[in-house]
Amino acid sequence: MSSKPLKIAVAPMDSAGHIYPCIGLAQALAKRGHTVELLLNELFVEQFAPFGFKIVVLRRTTPETETKIGADGQEVVLKKSPMKGMADLLFSIGVIGPGTPLEKLRRATVDQTAYLKRYFADGVDYHPQLEAYFRSAKPDLVLIDNFLLPPSLHQAKLPYVFIHSGNPLALYKSDRLPPLGGGDTILWR
Repeated sequence: MSSKPLKIAVAPMDSAGHIYPCIGLAQALAKRGHTVELLLNELFVEQFAPFGFKIVVLRRTTPETETKIGADGQEVVLKKSPMKGMADLLFSIGVIGPGTPLEKLRRATVDQTAYLKRYFADGVDYHPQLEAYFRSAKPDLVLIDNFLLPPSLHQAKLPYVFIHSGNPLALYKSDRLPPLGGGDTILWR
């Protein structure tokens, strides 16, 4: 095993629920002497800059927007936070809202088009930026925490580790775990 410090790119998906675990992993790697760069959506930079890592900013070419009323009473169009966009999407397909976890999953499986479209759009928007980053930065290792593997990573032929921090329990099927997508303890076995 090499003791040479590595340059490691950490690329979580656009959600604090994925970014925070990646920050913890990045801190552990940095403590061991590795150089870590975070690849983040521009709307997360301010929130995560205090952790002190170099941040490579990713910009959506087609960002979601929302309209608000400004102090002057005029409509203002703003870039929507990826977290707000995801929450709106989960509300719209019924994953967030009334019902048992099983009912929510049933509603969500009826039409996954909007849910998947969001992730595919991220992949398309970020592809040229990631492609340029991988070509110029040449990280020794990429840690990717996402549902989809970016084509640019495959094309770059870089070593990577696929991690799943959003809900690690979703990877396992066991009667001893809560149901996927819910924490309703009444339904636990």
